[in-house]
Amino acid sequence: MKTHILKTTVLSLLCVGFFNSCNKDEITVEKNNSTTWEIDKKIIDDDIRTRIGYDPREQQVYFYKSETDIPMFSLSTLTISNENKVNAVLNFTNKVEKEFKASLVYDPTLYESLKEQYPDYELGTKDLVSITQSEITIAPGSRSASFELLTQNRNDFNKKLILPFSLKVMGDDSVKILKGSESFVVKIFPKEITLKINRTYIVRNVHIDAVTGEASFQNPDVSFTITSDKGIPQDISLGLVRDEDAIIAPEGLEGTIKKVSFKNLTEAEISFQLQNAGSIKAKTILPLKVVIYDANGKEYPTKLKTSVHLYPVYVYPKDFLTGSNSAVVPSGRKINGVSGYFGSFLNDGNRAHFERMLDGNESTFGSFSNDQVLFGGDEELRFSFGESKKVKAIRLKIDPSTPTDKITLNVGYESIGTATFNATNDWYVITFKSAIPLTSLTLYDFTRGGRKSNFNIYEVEFYEE
Repeated sequence: MKTHILKTTVLSLLCVGFFNSCNKDEITVEKNNSTTWEIDKKIIDDDIRTRIGYDPREQQVYFYKSETDIPMFSLSTLTISNENKVNAVLNFTNKVEKEFKASLVYDPTLYESLKEQYPDYELGTKDLVSITQSEITIAPGSRSASFELLTQNRNDFNKKLILPFSLKVMGDDSVKILKGSESFVVKIFPKEITLKINRTYIVRNVHIDAVTGEASFQNPDVSFTITSDKGIPQDISLGLVRDEDAIIAPEGLEGTIKKVSFKNLTEAEISFQLQNAGSIKAKTILPLKVVIYDANGKEYPTKLKTSVHLYPVYVYPKDFLTGSNSAVVPSGRKINGVSGYFGSFLNDGNRAHFERMLDGNESTFGSFSNDQVLFGGDEELRFSFGESKKVKAIRLKIDPSTPTDKITLNVGYESIGTATFNATNDWYVITFKSAIPLTSLTLYDFTRGGRKSNFNIYEVEFYEE
């Protein structure tokens, strides 16, 4: 308590001493009657309103964007004659209270001050751009207005130009133009419309019945989608036609491909159905190109190309063979020049001398074991004829000490049946119900007593019609 009283007393004495030291005769108050005084210039320059040219207390006008692009569009050699339209949008910092006018006028004198910003552009002439209404009236309550600018498209246009316009406001001295919005620039340049196609090619299989030879398309429907980065407001169509510069496929494959309208569109689908499947005897490419048609049907080229790749695929019947044990040689011609190999990648070391099964010597044999294949796999005997043969029978000579009661036959990855045997002698015959065209086949699934085992095969012979 004593300490607090002591501190208060000392503070009071200090304050009295301070006021006594001030000489009241030296303090004067003067009235300033001048009306010409100004705020220090540095204060004005540092004011944010000075730096950005905007005072929220004032009504100011400004362009949302002070430049715009008006491309001159082209597409192939097609004449595109429509008008290109853009708007120069004028905004107001406050809702308009008093009517005033604004004008936008071509002003070539601005080019010198702008050309450094647009080094690749030259000054364009007034006639390139027209303004629907160069002077507009701004009504009270408005928050924005716009000038509509028009150009007549020229697909042969090849220059890069700018057209500067000056903005003026009239009728209300309190309305100011925001710094940077005193001018508006129109950029004009050539632009090619880009067309794209969704696929460079499409694949379709032609199924050929291995017995009857009849051909059909697995899926005859074909469609391509063409897109554009710009809609064209005039009567044009797109079509697909044969590309005569490429390899020509058999006539009639594509039937009639209908044109599709492309007016004011940026995407269209062209579809058709493949026909005349029987004309496909080997891998075939149907080359196509996209073309444009005008309202009169005149055709214009594009750079877009595509194609349909057609592959003949033989379809083999199921359960199409029988097995027998017979020493009788099958009828027909024996096929010569057959080659082959062991097909399993998981049975190395448990097979030998594949070539002996095809050497015509009935005293030598090739051998394999399929009960030791890794991961439960099976050994495969793969044979190739070098060219298509109409195979009707297969004859095997197997060592009587290693008989088999079953053999499965594959063409590619497709099984066409399993032959069973009674294993009473060393000759085994697999007979097809009808001769079928083959370039290769695979024998596998050899068993003895229903189980995998080892086998010695002296000869494998093939017979055709």
